[in-house]
Amino acid sequence: MVIGCGKIGSQFSQGAKVAGVHSHAQAYHENGKTILAGLVDCDEVTVSAASQFWGVEGSPEYQSLYHRIQPDIVSICTPDETHYEVIMKLLNEQDLPRVIFTEKPMVSSSVEAQEVVTLASEKGVRLCVNYSRRFSGGFRSVAKRIQQKGTGVLLSGVVYYGKGLLHNGSHAIDLLNFWFGELEVLSVRKRDFAFLEDECFDVDFVTKEGAVIHLKAVDHSMVTIFEGDFLFSRERIQFKDGGSSWELSQLGESATYPGYQNYLAVESDKQVTEMPALEQAVREIVNCIEDGSPISCSGDDGARVVSQVEKIRSFA
Repeated sequence: MVIGCGKIGSQFSQGAKVAGVHSHAQAYHENGKTILAGLVDCDEVTVSAASQFWGVEGSPEYQSLYHRIQPDIVSICTPDETHYEVIMKLLNEQDLPRVIFTEKPMVSSSVEAQEVVTLASEKGVRLCVNYSRRFSGGFRSVAKRIQQKGTGVLLSGVVYYGKGLLHNGSHAIDLLNFWFGELEVLSVRKRDFAFLEDECFDVDFVTKEGAVIHLKAVDHSMVTIFEGDFLFSRERIQFKDGGSSWELSQLGESATYPGYQNYLAVESDKQVTEMPALEQAVREIVNCIEDGSPISCSGDDGARVVSQVEKIRSFA
């Protein structure tokens, strides 16, 4: 069951320009072990369009549909500020779902996060948060190389984001947690633009080894961006267009000046061929239900990011 049939809930698939899994509804529809059984959206036009597109029942309110379906998995794709209310309603149902798969951010405050994680644990409901890079083959491959020291030591890094620190900047924060472990905040600068009421900040982080990583906010009214550039002692790894293309360079002797070391391109503008992140997330959720397998981005991971966002805001 999908609650919220906007872009990531359904519409990205309804208007997709390229092949792939682009929404929660499509991920359930195409997985051989799940059935997309119901759709909910408070906008009747939106839910009607999604219902017709997927050929399943839709409703402007969730309770009656939820009680008829009694779904094992519920996706929450509603606006950020509504996540807490929807999750808490689900956790207080008599017939509980087995997994709640929520869009990021999981909730809006660390107090809400602790309440949700605690109650879900008490009720035996697993939480999954869609910080999608944890489910993406390209980003997972880099995480493995970093852990195995194939990249060498991190020297410096930068990630560019738009649309607010909590809404999209939290994607970058979770990615840094995923690749490098939780980082310390060195400095924070508030920018003069925001995404609705979600303010934007430039942040300098430091790893436990002393490398500095810069988180840079970009005005979303000018450009849509989520890109990164990381310099290691053996390699340089860059991702563009949210991770749809990658450039890998390795340290080698300069072709121009003897005795100098440069990053030399190995794979330029490589198009990553991988299982789409939402498809992988749903597979992990199914495995979790079947055999208790872990989920790559848990409620604890989502709560950690919310706490980090609050800490950054407190610096400004």
